[in-house]
Amino acid sequence: MSYYKEKIIGLQVPNWKGKHFIPISSLHLLLQDQVQQIIEGAVQNGGIPVYQKEEAIQAVVRGGYRILGILILMEKVPMLTKFVGADGLIDKSLDSGLPYTENELEHILGDNYREFFDHQWSFSAPIFERSLLHRNLHKRTVLPFTTMTPIGDGGFANVFRVTVPGSHQRIEGRNVTTIQVVRKELKPSPTLNQDFDNEHHIISLLRIIKHPNIVLFHSAFTIDGVPSLLFEPAECNLKDFLRQDHFAVTPGQGMLDAFFGLSSGLREIHNYNFKDGNLRFIGCHYDLHPGNVLVKDGNFILSDFGISRLKHEAQGSRSEFKAATGVCEFDRERATKSIFGTLKTLHDNGEPNEKVKKWLRRLQDHGPANEAVDGLIDLVRDMLAIQQCDRPEILEVSERLFHIAERMRYARISKAFVSLFLHSDTAMRIERDRIEIWADEVGLDNTRRREERLAWFLTLRLDVLFERIHALLQGIEENILDLPETQKQKAYSSEYYTVRKNVDELWQLLSAETVGRMTRRLETLILGYEDTQEPHIDLKDLASYPRPQLLLGIKQALSALEEHQSQTSENLIRQSLLKDRREWNNKLLIRTEVPSQETSFAIVEFLRYDDHWLDRSDKLILRISNLISLWTTMNLQDSFPVLQCRWFCHFPERQAYGLVLPIPHALVPGDDLQVTTLAEMIKSTAKRLKRPNLDEIFMLAFNLATTLASFHKAHWLHKGISADNVLFFPKGMDALGKSVSSARLVGFSDGRESAEGAFTVGPSEDELLKLYRHPEYRRDAGNVRYREEFDYYSLGMLLLELGRWKLIRTMVKQDQLETLSAEALRGRLLEKEVSQLGSLMGVLYQNAVTSCLEGPHMGEGEQKKWQVWNKFETEVIQPLSRCKAICPGSGFLFGRWTSGNRSDRS
Repeated sequence: MSYYKEKIIGLQVPNWKGKHFIPISSLHLLLQDQVQQIIEGAVQNGGIPVYQKEEAIQAVVRGGYRILGILILMEKVPMLTKFVGADGLIDKSLDSGLPYTENELEHILGDNYREFFDHQWSFSAPIFERSLLHRNLHKRTVLPFTTMTPIGDGGFANVFRVTVPGSHQRIEGRNVTTIQVVRKELKPSPTLNQDFDNEHHIISLLRIIKHPNIVLFHSAFTIDGVPSLLFEPAECNLKDFLRQDHFAVTPGQGMLDAFFGLSSGLREIHNYNFKDGNLRFIGCHYDLHPGNVLVKDGNFILSDFGISRLKHEAQGSRSEFKAATGVCEFDRERATKSIFGTLKTLHDNGEPNEKVKKWLRRLQDHGPANEAVDGLIDLVRDMLAIQQCDRPEILEVSERLFHIAERMRYARISKAFVSLFLHSDTAMRIERDRIEIWADEVGLDNTRRREERLAWFLTLRLDVLFERIHALLQGIEENILDLPETQKQKAYSSEYYTVRKNVDELWQLLSAETVGRMTRRLETLILGYEDTQEPHIDLKDLASYPRPQLLLGIKQALSALEEHQSQTSENLIRQSLLKDRREWNNKLLIRTEVPSQETSFAIVEFLRYDDHWLDRSDKLILRISNLISLWTTMNLQDSFPVLQCRWFCHFPERQAYGLVLPIPHALVPGDDLQVTTLAEMIKSTAKRLKRPNLDEIFMLAFNLATTLASFHKAHWLHKGISADNVLFFPKGMDALGKSVSSARLVGFSDGRESAEGAFTVGPSEDELLKLYRHPEYRRDAGNVRYREEFDYYSLGMLLLELGRWKLIRTMVKQDQLETLSAEALRGRLLEKEVSQLGSLMGVLYQNAVTSCLEGPHMGEGEQKKWQVWNKFETEVIQPLSRCKAICPGSGFLFGRWTSGNRSDRS
C-alpha cells in the first residue's frame, strides 16, 4: 500500500498560492487498472469481507477514485465499505459527496473522521464548466489555478488571467492540457452581495442569447466570502489596443467590422429579447469606455457589467454622458481644466467640447479622402448630441456602421468584378449583375435614403445577419481575387461555383417578395445583353437560371427566324390525326393520335391567313414551324401557366393553320374533358359564395402580369389578352370556383415577335377582343405598330374584370358599347368601375389596374424597352405581389404552381 501512497503524493500539483491539489485525471490514470488488486489486498488482510469485494470494486469504478485515494493516504482502505453503507441506497457515486462536513464524516467514520476531513481538500479541487448556477465553495477548497496573473485593478474588482488544468474544466473539452480564463474577483464593500447578484444576473441573461460581441461568461463561485466570476479571455482591451503603434487613423475593413459588432452587442443590451423564455428588457451598460471593451481575434467585445442594469421594457432607459478615453493624442487635445482638475471629456459644462469638434473637423478636412471616415465622423457627431432625443438609437447606429463597413467591402468586390469582366464569359457577368441587384436592394449602392435602408434592417437579426453577410461577401471577394489568370475565361471553375453559391445565399436572406422582384430585374438585364455590343450568349451559361435561359432562348430564336431556313416541317401534322373534334369558342376540342406520341386531349387555335400573307406563305409556315419547335424544346408550360403549341395543321377549308395545344394529363386525369374560360366562369359564379377565394384571384392576377412581362422580355407580344383566352379545367362544372389553380393562358395565335422588322397584319376582327384593345391601336391600327403597352392595357381590362368579377361587356349597356369610342369607354370604366376597386380589392390592386389602363403614354421608340418593362414592374407587378399571399408551399411561386394550403392573407 505504501507504493500507491507514494505515487499519490507524487501527483500533487501546487496552485498559485502554494496549496496542493491532485488532478483528477492523474489520479484516475494511476488507479483505474489497480482497483481490483487494491481491494483484494484489503480482503486478504481481513479488512473487507470477501462477499463485499465485488460491491466495493464497483463502487470505486462507478465514481469513487477520490475516496479510495484519500483512504490510501490514510492507509485505511477497508473503510471504503463504510462510505458504501452510508449511500442511502441512492444511485450516486461516492465522490459526489465530496467535500464532506465534519458531522457527516463523524457519522460515517467515527473517531477517524478528522484525518479524512484534512486529506479530502487536495482531492476536491473543483471542475469548472459553463454553468449559470452560482456555487458556494468551502473556505478550505483548493482552487486548481496553477497561475493567476493580475491584469486589471478597478474600483469594484480585481481581474486576473488564470491557468486551469485540462482535467479540471469542461469549458473547452478534455483533450487540452490547460486553458486560460479570466477571473474577476469582487472587492469587499457594503453592497458586495448585491453588486455580485446584479452582475451575475445580467451576464447570465446575456449568455443565453449567445452574442459574439458580449463577453462569454463561464461560471460563478464564492469562496471564503469573496465572489468571483470566470470569463473567456481576450488579447487586450480597446484602450490598450488604440495605443499600439500599428493603429492607424484611417479605419480598415477589420476595424469597421469590429465597431459594427460592438454596436450589435450593445443593441442586445438596450433591447434584450429572449424568445424561448418570453423575456423582454431594456438596459444600459452605464460604464462603456475603451477599458471595458475587449479585443479578441479582431472583434470588439463588451465586458464589465458591474453597474449595468436590465429593466422591464415598460420602465424605460435613460442615461447621461460619462467621461471617456481615446487615443493618446486625442486625450491631450480634448483635455479641459475644471475645479476637479484636468478632465478629458467629450462635453464641457453641458455643451459640446469645442476641442472635440475641432478634432473631428481636422480629421474630415485634412485626412485622406475616405467615404468610411466621413461616415464615421458624421455618426460620431450625431451620437454626441447634447439632447437625448437628438441622438440616434442603437439600432440606427448599428445600421449605419453596417452600411459603412459592408459598403467598403462591396466597393472592393465591384472593383474586382470590373477587372474580371474583361476576361470572363456570360456566367460570371450574371453573378456580377446578381450581386449588384442585391446590393441595390439592401442599400449598399449608397443611393437609398437612410430610412429605407433601416426599414429593411429592422426585419433581420443583426448579429446573425452581419456574420452571414460578412462571411459571404468575404468569400466572394477572396474567390474573385484568387482566380488565376488561366481560369478567368472558365466560368465553371471551383471559384465560380463558390461565388455563385455565396450570391445565392445573399439573395436568400431577403423575403420571397423581394427575391421575386430581384429575379425579374435580373431577367431584364440578361435579356438586355444582346441589345448591346456584347458577344452572343451561349444558353448553357444560363443553365442555373431556367427562366432567364428560357426567355433568352425565345428571344434568340425569334431574332433568327428571318435568317433561318428550315428544310422540314416536322411539326406539321395531318388533320386525320385529330380525332373527336368538337367546336368550342372559335376553337376545336380534340383528341390527338400522333404516331409515337401519347394520346391526349388538345385545343386547336386558328391562325387565319388572308391577303396580307400573299406571297408570304413560306414565311408564315417558317414562323409557325420554328416557333412550335422552340416551345416544344424548351417546355414552356413547366415555367409559365400557358398551354404550349406542339404541332400545327393546315385547315384549307377555314383558310387557316391550326395550332395544336395538348392539355397536360394532370389537368384532365380522366376521359371527360372539362374546360371553361374566365368569361364563362365569371358569368356562372355571379353569386359570391360560388366565386374563387380572394387570395386565388390575387394569385391569378399576379401570375398573369408576371407571365406577360416575361414574354415581353423575350421580345414576344401576345396581342390577344382577354377573359376568353384564360382557360380553366374544373373537375366538374359545379366546382368552377375551385379550379383557379388550373388556369392556363392561350391566344398566342395572333402574337408576334416585337422586333422592328417583324411582319405584322394588324388586329384581328374578333369583336370580343376589341373591348380589350388600347384606344390608340383601335383608332389608328393601320399606322401604329403594336407594342408592349397595348398588351398592358388589355391586361388592365382583364384585371378590372377579375377585381369587379364582372365582364367589361356587362359593365356598360350594349347600346353604349356599340356607340362609345374606345377612349370614352376607358374614361367611363376608370370613373365608374375602377374607382370601386379600392374598397373591393385594396388600393394597391386599384393602382395597378389604373396604371395599366392609363398607360405610360409613350410613342414608339421614345423610350427603350427595358424602361417600359421597369415601369410595368414598378407600377403593376410589385403592387400585385403585395396584394396576394406568395409563400413557399402555397399557390403560384415565381412562375410555377405549387401545392399547399391556401393562405387567408389578402
